Amino acid sequence: MNAKFSELHGFHQLAWLAWGLALFLLPFNKFGALRNAAFVALLVALLALWRMVPSERRVGNRGGWIPGGLIVLWAVFVSVIGPYPADSLHAISRDLFLQILLVAGAWRLVRTESDVRCSLLIALAGFVAVSVLSVGEILDSGFAALFSASIEEAPRRHNAFWGGYAASASVYLPLLIGIAVLLPMRIVLRAGTIILILFVLLLTALYGSRSSILIVTLTVAIGFLLARRYRMLLALAALLGTLLIGLYSQADLGYLNKYKSLANPETYVTNQGLGLRLAVWQGVVEVIRERPWLGFGYGWKKLAWAINDGGFASRWHAEDPDLAQYYLGDADTASYGRVNPHNYPLQVVFEIGVIGLILVLAFWGLVVGACAHLVRKQDAIGRWGGVLLLTLVGYFLSNINNGYWVGGVANLAVAIAGMALALRDESAKA
Repeated sequence: MNAKFSELHGFHQLAWLAWGLALFLLPFNKFGALRNAAFVALLVALLALWRMVPSERRVGNRGGWIPGGLIVLWAVFVSVIGPYPADSLHAISRDLFLQILLVAGAWRLVRTESDVRCSLLIALAGFVAVSVLSVGEILDSGFAALFSASIEEAPRRHNAFWGGYAASASVYLPLLIGIAVLLPMRIVLRAGTIILILFVLLLTALYGSRSSILIVTLTVAIGFLLARRYRMLLALAALLGTLLIGLYSQADLGYLNKYKSLANPETYVTNQGLGLRLAVWQGVVEVIRERPWLGFGYGWKKLAWAINDGGFASRWHAEDPDLAQYYLGDADTASYGRVNPHNYPLQVVFEIGVIGLILVLAFWGLVVGACAHLVRKQDAIGRWGGVLLLTLVGYFLSNINNGYWVGGVANLAVAIAGMALALRDESAKA
């Protein structure tokens, strides 16, 4: 932080405490009430700080807030005029408002290398805590349960600490990898960071998510390329390749045998290989065609209502069993909140239309540009800019077959976007 915590005035201290608590709790499936209390405190502190700033300095770099502001206004507009306004506005108050606060918190509090380091380490501390608690759940359930095909026999349930762990790891692991390969540190700290990466990677592998392993592999390669450590990258690739071929190909790991399909080209082009993703995307595209420009309003859970009201359920039962199996299961109609589009662009278009997607892409383009600007500085801030960029790469890759538009993973990405824009804004003033 710019000054010692004890030297900050009351509302600035409150803002940092609330901001830190919110970041720490992002990867937890539990403690929703405490997380909401942190956001309320952050809102109060930010409003107080905003009133203390001279009016001409309240906005900062206009290039940062215009796309984000347009996304919010457009989301509200299409939700009000959409077919399900009550559900959409409730989703806005529950999810979009929190993301606005995360961006605002980063923009107001993150000014220096010390600020971004403190923020990211707090976020990582939350994920490490989840990782340790997940180990406790695994041991309590019995290690053998991890290799069962039934997810319910292992602590992968949504309300468990380990629930959704692989999704979080797809973003937090790139963050850890970026710190390990891009930042200068003493050998003891680097060794400890690498051990932590291996620990998280083991938990992620045990979870059984193929896409997370692919994402981590790609981000490791990109991290070494950013750090210009090409020989180390080649040596690491050769070592990992040898280990995987030698140890994994002949092993029988039950539920985790799914990783063997990563070597099969059909995994990436067939519906079954992609976990019915082609059917999922086909179904949501058919629904989107009903309202391509405006969407159905903010919030993905109403996809079930759009399917039922549009007559898709009965038609899919008769004509497309793959779509019916995924969206409807054994029922005659889709259930609210049961499934989502499993693709970020498709989810955004379903909710706020093609125009909304254009605004969202413009926002992320601006964020990536801010990270690239920081990286080019080649100083302490620039190295942290590389860490932010690598984390966002993990986020973007994870959204090819998932729709992390809201939730803990998305909220971390939005907070990182706010940090990148804030640091870019400060750089422009220098």
